[in-house]
Amino acid sequence: MNLDAIIARAAPPPERVGGPFEPVATDPDSLELRRRHMVEAFGSASAAAAHAEAVGVEPEAWFGRLGDVRIDGDDPSWALEFREIYEYLLDGPLPFRAVRRWARARIESDWPAVLPRGPDALEGFLDYLAARFSQPINSVLGTERRLGLAPSWDERLRRSPVLGWLLGRVAADWLADVNTIVRRAATDRFLFARAFFGAEDPGRLLKVEPGLGDSHDGGRSVAILRFERGSVVYKPKDLRVAAAVREIAVQVGEPGVDGPSMLLRDGYAWEAEYQARPVAAPEDADAFYRALGGWLALLQGLGAVDFWFDNLIAEGATPRFIDFETAIQPLGFMYRPGGAVADLARLDPATVGILPLLFVSGDGEEPIDLGCLTRPGKQRIPGFVAGDSPGTWEESRFAPHRLGGKSIDVADHFEAFEEGYLRVARTLRDSSLQTRLIGVLRRWRDASIRIILIDTWTCYSLIRSSLAFGNLGDGVWREIVLHRMVSRTADVKGWLRESAVAGLRRLDVPLFQTRLDSRDLFGTERGRRSDLFPLDALSEVPRRLRVLAAAPEEQRLGWLRSSFGLRADNPPRRPPGKGTFRPASAGNLLEWANAIATDIERQVESDDRGGPLWIGACIHAFSGWRGIVPLGQDILSGRAGLALALLELASGLERPGLATLACEALENAALEYIESPGYLDSSGFVVGVGGLIAALARVPALRPLAGEVYRAGAAREVWMKSGGDFVSGLEGWCRAASAVGEPAPLRHGPGRPYAPAILPRLAPWLDVPNAAPFCPDRRTAARLRQSRERQGTWFGHLWLDDRHNLSGVDGLPALAVQFVRLAASEPVIAAIPEYLR
Repeated sequence: MNLDAIIARAAPPPERVGGPFEPVATDPDSLELRRRHMVEAFGSASAAAAHAEAVGVEPEAWFGRLGDVRIDGDDPSWALEFREIYEYLLDGPLPFRAVRRWARARIESDWPAVLPRGPDALEGFLDYLAARFSQPINSVLGTERRLGLAPSWDERLRRSPVLGWLLGRVAADWLADVNTIVRRAATDRFLFARAFFGAEDPGRLLKVEPGLGDSHDGGRSVAILRFERGSVVYKPKDLRVAAAVREIAVQVGEPGVDGPSMLLRDGYAWEAEYQARPVAAPEDADAFYRALGGWLALLQGLGAVDFWFDNLIAEGATPRFIDFETAIQPLGFMYRPGGAVADLARLDPATVGILPLLFVSGDGEEPIDLGCLTRPGKQRIPGFVAGDSPGTWEESRFAPHRLGGKSIDVADHFEAFEEGYLRVARTLRDSSLQTRLIGVLRRWRDASIRIILIDTWTCYSLIRSSLAFGNLGDGVWREIVLHRMVSRTADVKGWLRESAVAGLRRLDVPLFQTRLDSRDLFGTERGRRSDLFPLDALSEVPRRLRVLAAAPEEQRLGWLRSSFGLRADNPPRRPPGKGTFRPASAGNLLEWANAIATDIERQVESDDRGGPLWIGACIHAFSGWRGIVPLGQDILSGRAGLALALLELASGLERPGLATLACEALENAALEYIESPGYLDSSGFVVGVGGLIAALARVPALRPLAGEVYRAGAAREVWMKSGGDFVSGLEGWCRAASAVGEPAPLRHGPGRPYAPAILPRLAPWLDVPNAAPFCPDRRTAARLRQSRERQGTWFGHLWLDDRHNLSGVDGLPALAVQFVRLAASEPVIAAIPEYLR
């Protein structure tokens, strides 16, 4: 097979129409097989046809792109570079050394004379190209080693022609990016000299560090240019949104809350480089976290997302965020303007990313925390296995540290963090300031903002999967794999889907954007989806500020503390107070239980059906994922457990309204499960749908609905996704079957491990005969009440705000139930739990 044949087989389907390629006869069986797999990638023939029409191609012509072609004309840009690189590969035994020889020659031939450089200025560019090439090359070489193969490059490319496309495409993108950076640096040299170097000539270019952050739109990425007199950061994107945030921060006037120093150009920008520095004095740690809390309040008001630790540098007492492309966002397409859930989303500070930002790691593993308050040190990328793997790296620059390198934990300075948050939150209540802020945004109304439709970690995972050895034999098959993976990941259609696949195909993170004044979503490949967002960012920000301004401070602080409480291994917020006291009386216990029940009633929100909904701490039993979100349906941390507690409180406190509320909550949870049965995919009693069924069956009027839920779960054989246990598996499902008089199955699935984060809460259920209530006697109840009076919380050992601790198993409702039970029993003195001593 010659290079022309390799290039033809490597070309992806969009390139096989027109240009230098023309169709050739394709084996009918092979073409039908490709067509069938592409239809499966879309889910149905009608969906594939609708996609073709959305991108302006007749369905049959679109499927025709899956056929074989030959090259008959001038090479596309990637093929030109591939042919050159191929010659270098044949000359040298080491692929990366050969590629560096080609790359150095190409850069030097086009280097502008007005940009003097040092002897090592090219090394960073060459290292970046080698890193980009390493993904596809190492994927192929690794498989060959496992198979015991040692082919020549000619044999390798005949077996994996798509490797040739990847080499040529990455090389062409890299070369275009290098030339753009160098040309812009030469053109703007004297402009950024005035902006960043005190009007002095920056001197020779000593080094370039490209590839910082994600690559988008043809391999373009952030780069640091290091000159003799200092450094400047190059960003190849419209950064007017960062300029808008900087103006807004000036208007807010909070110390330490300041945007980046930048020089805006047409479609790109230069920024100052910030370096991590230790704090100079103990009080500087308070100043840092006070400013970081202020940033959280401001960014929450703007609707920001993705402000994780990689975007933060601890410059002494000043937190420096270095990426503002997601600082302002429209209202998410899953919410309705003015709806209760949309308003709750506006109140949630965790969406910004500064607070714990938890990602599922894997069954039985702790979640990965990428928030700015996580502990510095070894970090793990979502999608990689735990341990020393390519998915781990050391990162500490986001956390303040003392001289000598010892990091400072935010838990010791959380009061300062809250103070800064509240100060900026109060400032943003001022209506005249809000008017000025909106005026700033209107001046930048056509500025681009990034929308993260597919998160970076998922994109990297998709790219790795697409480079599997079996996907590189033909451009069509890799395209099918990419479409299949995208369809499982995001709801993107038409040109937006083409944009996503095109970006992943060339090893980029697909870039989706909108404008401050637009409700449309744009992709890089002519992609556009009109009216995707209920509100554009320019309309959403004032709505968000009004909702936040109307929220009581205690409610906002509750969200803040509870979100931080999700961080792993937090020290106790405050130890319980000491003192001597008498056991609580029955009257005390009933009074406290009544107060808790009233608080639970007051916290009810309405979902889209109008049913009761609460916001609380939820934990996924298998992945360890945690969040402050609308309660789900299970018993552990969902509405089934809360409803069971309310039913008992209704009887013990003689408050029938609580029973009505419990029934409404159970009915709503049942309807949600029937309409979207994937929500609970385990069968057991505590963390599965079985507990919801058993709870429904306790209410005669809801027994028919319990049967419907049972049949919905039975149709999916949910017990085959779990083990045989009571908590999440078959034994719990048998309890549900018994409650509704249905036969129970005899077999179950292989089971799934519980995440370490959930095991302490499941302990009483895993050992039911030996389980003891967490408030075993009246003296413990009185001690808990002391904690409530002194610290404002029943649970002094937790960061979790009481209003979000709504578990019917070990939260506030369960505590009220225990108070009622103790009030009806004789006082018994028992040992105080260890955590209360």
